[in-house]
Amino acid sequence: MSLELLATALRDRPYYRVFFSAMLPHDEEARPTFIDLCISVLAKEQSVPPVPFSSLLSGGRSPLGKPTKSCTGSDVLLIGHLGQGTGLNRNSRMLQDALKGSGRRVSTLAYELPADEFAQGLTAWSERCGPHPTVVAAVNAQDIPSLFIRDRHGILDSCNVIGFFLWETSAAPRVQELGVALVDEIWTPTNYVAGIYAPFGKPVHVVGKGLFARRDWPARPPASNNGPVRFLTVFDFHSSVERKNPLASVLAFRKAFPGAEKVEMIVKASNVDPQHPGNAQGQWEELSRASAGDRRIHVVTERYSEAQMQQLMRRTSCVVSLHRAEGFGYVLSDALALGLPVIATDYSGNTDFCDSENSYPVAYRLIPVRAQGAYWEDEEAIWADPDVDSAAAQMRQVYSDYPQALRKAARGRERLIEVYSKEAFAERLGKRLASRRPQPVLDPSAAAVQ
Repeated sequence: MSLELLATALRDRPYYRVFFSAMLPHDEEARPTFIDLCISVLAKEQSVPPVPFSSLLSGGRSPLGKPTKSCTGSDVLLIGHLGQGTGLNRNSRMLQDALKGSGRRVSTLAYELPADEFAQGLTAWSERCGPHPTVVAAVNAQDIPSLFIRDRHGILDSCNVIGFFLWETSAAPRVQELGVALVDEIWTPTNYVAGIYAPFGKPVHVVGKGLFARRDWPARPPASNNGPVRFLTVFDFHSSVERKNPLASVLAFRKAFPGAEKVEMIVKASNVDPQHPGNAQGQWEELSRASAGDRRIHVVTERYSEAQMQQLMRRTSCVVSLHRAEGFGYVLSDALALGLPVIATDYSGNTDFCDSENSYPVAYRLIPVRAQGAYWEDEEAIWADPDVDSAAAQMRQVYSDYPQALRKAARGRERLIEVYSKEAFAERLGKRLASRRPQPVLDPSAAAVQ
């Protein structure tokens, strides 16, 4: 079956053409079986067999000799983005620390490795680890199939594969369905993300995150009584300008402070590219127009390191995030960790740690996600449209009684230390791994892809 024929079979999902092109195995004989499986999953056929993925790629020959996936091993392989500078990288480093802290013997494998190097690394790990290992894949769900394709020896089929998933829009896109089908269990950092993946029928567990070790928790920045009240909003074009919605923060700031109040706003943008698909609605241009001529608003476009971002945060009075959806919200959690007041849309992942007791929630209404042809967009997805008037009122509250804002933020900081420390995260992961039960693996020779 050709890729063109696959596209014909999926006329209403043309973006799968690009998706499958990057994923199809090099073995020409394996392609028809793989494509049949993909079509079956996408069509939600009841006959899709829960058999080892590698056996489907090898014509139904099982590489396994074990009847069950036991869950008692102490070896864990973490597959993720292991570089620097993004939330995905930070997730991988955080999971590595926590898994080690839980007493597991942890190895890592970079998702970005070329196929040959990935396969070699996976094989080398399997040869040195003990029985019944676990794999934690800290990648997006649509990237899970590529792990199995690059696994040349069926190693992942004999492991307990856990997906550590994040997502932002209210519904996972159909392009993720095969990836979800391939994992044994899903971990999420928030209740919001757990709700996104619950309809798939896989075990889903909210494990949170581990931001800092308690002994290394960042100190509060010194209070400044002389400077302006400085608001900060942060976004990255790679994370979708429309989703981060910085324009709303600028509009709320100008509405809250039309006069000569002693205030400033810093708009920190990264990877600025007006042609970026994340700027499909032209929000960057609207933001530029809205901030032009207001000397209180400073738009910063240089790429900052983590250390520079921390310095910027420490010079800030209040962090504002009028996002449409967040899987977690690192900028908000980092602000609260410092004891800084936060103003945030009262929707999605950040509501696990932001509430009216420790922050300044902003009212919203739910609206459809406006599709622009991206593979991750589905018509039924929704997200928030934060209310600019509500945000402006919260900005006035922070400005009018900043000592009270600091007291609120202190409560948020205490909660994060209690629940989101590296130690608490390691304890949760350890308990979750210890409580897992063996999973059956069916004999692939007894099943066939229809």
